Amino acid sequence: MTQIKYQKKQGLVHFKNKVAKTFLAFYENGYQSPPRLFQLNDVCFEILRLLEAPKTADEIASCLSVKYPDDKKQAAADANRYLKFLLDNGLIGEARDGGYRVLFVYPHIRGKSNSAFPPIGLLSLGACLEEKGGGAKIYDFQLQGSDARALFKHIEDNSYDVIGFSANSVNVDLALQLSAAVRAFFPEKRIIFGGPHSTFEHEKILNNHPEIDMVFLGEAELSIFPGLQFLFSNFYGEPPANVAFRRNGRVECARKAQEPFDLGSLKVLDFSKIVNMKNAEEYPEYPVMTARGCPFNCSFCTSAAFWGHKYRCRSIPGVIDEIRQAKLKYGYKEFNIVDDTLTADRERFLEFCREVKKEKIRWACLSRVDGIDAEVLSNMREAGCYAIFFGIESLDASALESVHKFRKKMSEDYLREVIEMCVKEDFKLYLSCIVGLPNETNVSMRKTLDFFRYFKDKYPAKVSVTLNFIALFPGTEIFRKGPALGYQRVDGNSGNLMVTPAYTTKHMNVSDMWNAYARMVFASYAGKKRK
Repeated sequence: MTQIKYQKKQGLVHFKNKVAKTFLAFYENGYQSPPRLFQLNDVCFEILRLLEAPKTADEIASCLSVKYPDDKKQAAADANRYLKFLLDNGLIGEARDGGYRVLFVYPHIRGKSNSAFPPIGLLSLGACLEEKGGGAKIYDFQLQGSDARALFKHIEDNSYDVIGFSANSVNVDLALQLSAAVRAFFPEKRIIFGGPHSTFEHEKILNNHPEIDMVFLGEAELSIFPGLQFLFSNFYGEPPANVAFRRNGRVECARKAQEPFDLGSLKVLDFSKIVNMKNAEEYPEYPVMTARGCPFNCSFCTSAAFWGHKYRCRSIPGVIDEIRQAKLKYGYKEFNIVDDTLTADRERFLEFCREVKKEKIRWACLSRVDGIDAEVLSNMREAGCYAIFFGIESLDASALESVHKFRKKMSEDYLREVIEMCVKEDFKLYLSCIVGLPNETNVSMRKTLDFFRYFKDKYPAKVSVTLNFIALFPGTEIFRKGPALGYQRVDGNSGNLMVTPAYTTKHMNVSDMWNAYARMVFASYAGKKRK
């Protein structure tokens, strides 16, 4: 018994009633329903005070002997007797230095395609917890057959200490609904949030959603374990880096500089941790991250802010080793390189092409158009690349300059040249267009859409276009400057960001944006019909 540490349960309030000269304790925030009031003697009250921080029975007895010096033997007996009383009544529990059992939940992104993509960030967090002696599982709402009832049944059937939600600005509404339900059904569980939206909106989330106990900010591999230790200590002492929480009714945020996570420690993903996955084939492609962050600073993108405005790369041998392990373990032959801009470092990228060519796989990637030339494309094709995603967004230089994306090489003529080169080399192209950039007008938008439609109609088997309505994501420059740039939120659009118009601009209203959508989509359909 002396080796076990105990601590006061979260949500327990204990105080001295000076009028009645009694000591009382009860749970706040509905942790017990109906609320139960406990009347304590002075020794029990003192033990609860001591257990603001974890302590063993011997440590409690030692403290009691100082508080009540007349009978040290009685202090030890009182410690054991009253600890049992407090344990039996659920006022205290065993504290652990590790071994936390966590279920991470990845909510489905509404309005997006049904193709599932492995939750690479959550799998990395789970691996870090396992190294510390804990256990982590993942419930992925992208997978067929997943729903809230199945999630709650899984939680009921398993002994999790913590339920964690990955929230971005598109899926945050569902994440909040699920977390509220988890608190109602399983009030003893701790609830944590992480992800881009949670990072930048942590104060609002914690103030408006009392069911959420802690938010992890930014890259969480190094903060997840000390953050859980701090959470299970009932926020005793100095908080670890990059967590936000409530203490004494106030939101506190511990933003501190820390050494970045060592990307060299990343290993092949362990899909066995995904509890609702039947087999690896449910994920058509295996994701590989060769770098984190982006060396560019587009004002509509959260990447630079979320990763701390740093661009960090893994070693090419480490990347190739993960690819080999994924081939051996799961039989994958198709891979998706998930870097924000794989071609950012030209020499490193060419080295990657030389090495991955030996693996005889097919892979897709994201790239800026100005990172492409004939030599790069030739190396990509020989190395097995079959598809490239280009975030072109607009042809209008003023609109691109307003979001820090314009480069001299991104002229219309250069874009045409790159697209034609890619098609000639037999690449599948995915082109992205944003409707509603600052300074974009209906006239410039039509020019951009006609450009995209020309290539989509000319090469229907090779060119696909994704049309996204502008979204102002928390953490981005465009979010901070939104009103000054003329953006106004559309009433009634709370969740379907990018899929339906969420903001109007100085030059484009909701009808203008839908007209742009129709010009892109229906004109292509009409063209096919005429043929």
